[in-house]
Amino acid sequence: MTMHELPPTLTFQLKRFCQQPSTKRWYKNKSHISFPLDGLDLSAFSKQQQTKMAIEKNGEKTGSSFSYPQLYDLYSVIVHKGTLENGHYICYIRKKSQWYKCDDSIVMMTTKHEVLESEAYLLFYARRTIRQR
Repeated sequence: MTMHELPPTLTFQLKRFCQQPSTKRWYKNKSHISFPLDGLDLSAFSKQQQTKMAIEKNGEKTGSSFSYPQLYDLYSVIVHKGTLENGHYICYIRKKSQWYKCDDSIVMMTTKHEVLESEAYLLFYARRTIRQR
């Protein structure tokens, strides 16, 4: 699948709530899922980037405006803690290089390690611009 133009922000929902096929009972999937903090490269899904790569492969010069990778950086994660019957949502947000944990009215600094080890439910990415490099 390719897109003509990639969006400025991306949201990924990770399937945490599942139904057991045999019993039809719902449960929470607590498996660890790895995700990148920086540099999620979606160039392969950009139709313009693929056209540029095909032209360059044939030895021709290109006038494409996409001469750089389509990189995205994580700026927020939502986590569901608890069970299906009784749970609570918290959020991690990043401001520049510092991560914060938001739990109701409590906001505290945290580490990127804690973010990466969390049971992420929603991931929010923003496209890196030339200004951000």
